[in-house]
This record gives sequence, C-alpha cells and structure tokens, in this order.
Amino acid sequence: MISIDKDSKVLNDDDMELLQKKCDNFISSQSPTLDKDNINFYFREYIDLKDPIMHNIVMGLESYIKTKLYTNLELKSMWINKIDINSNKDDNFHKDISPCSLILYLNDDYIGGELEYINDTNNRVKIIPQKKLVVIMNNQLEHRVLPITSGVRYSLVAFFGFMDNQTKSII
Repeated sequence: MISIDKDSKVLNDDDMELLQKKCDNFISSQSPTLDKDNINFYFREYIDLKDPIMHNIVMGLESYIKTKLYTNLELKSMWINKIDINSNKDDNFHKDISPCSLILYLNDDYIGGELEYINDTNNRVKIIPQKKLVVIMNNQLEHRVLPITSGVRYSLVAFFGFMDNQTKSII
C-alpha cells in the first residue's frame, strides 16, 4: 500500500518553518548511519517525540495518519534524513519494519533522490520528491531511494506502530 499526497497540509507553516530551521542547523559532522543490509550512509538527526517544541508536529502527524488510515496507529520514532551526493549511492530495495511509514519532503532544491517502489503489477514506479509531498506506505511495499546528483535532500521520516493495548483481560 502506498498513498501520495501532493501539496499536503499535514503541518502548518510554523511547523514547516521549525523543521526548515532544523535542516539549516543540521550537524553535517555527525557520523552517518550505515544500514545493516545496504552500503548506504544516511545522515540522521533524531527528534525527541517528547520535546515540547515538537508537540504540534507529533500531534499533526498522528492526526494526519488517523484521518488517512482510520487505524489505531501512533508515532513511534522520527528523524530528519539528509542525503547528499556522497551518501545513498546504492540503496537496495527493502521493506520497512514498522507497520506504517511516512515521508514528508522538506525541500526541493536538489536533483535526483527519487523514491522508487515496486507496485502490485511488479513494475518500478518513481516518485519525484517535492517540498510538502507526503508519502505513506506500509511494511509490505518494496522501495528504495535513488542517488542525489546535485544538492542536498532533506526529509522528515516517521514510523508508526500500533497503540499499546492498555486493557488486560483475565481468563
């Protein structure tokens, strides 16, 4: 399953500006993350879901997912991904572990970095990222990110899981 929302209103202008400031202040000197199954390096800045400054973003993403999927999903983790011409050179097709993933593109002043996925008829489909474009996918969708050829791509990546069951029954 994949859902693409062009020109989404998932976050308001103030929240987008806050994320843009995080991109502008991204710490480039941090060590990149090496994915276990790939030879790709992704620069990530993890976002504390309990940070009061991020509260509106967390609530906005959870509300958006619930209106799109009508499920009991909650945000489990999120970060800003930074991909440049020196990272993500050979991303293999993969499936995410979490039940639901969301990508919100934060800029569009780069070349490359398309999201490519395999559809139900086994064809490869490319999504050209644009600022504010939202992609939602489940953990059955095989996908990858193609290399950047110019510039730097920033995206907010959020993973959702099922809400913990708070009630217990005695049998």
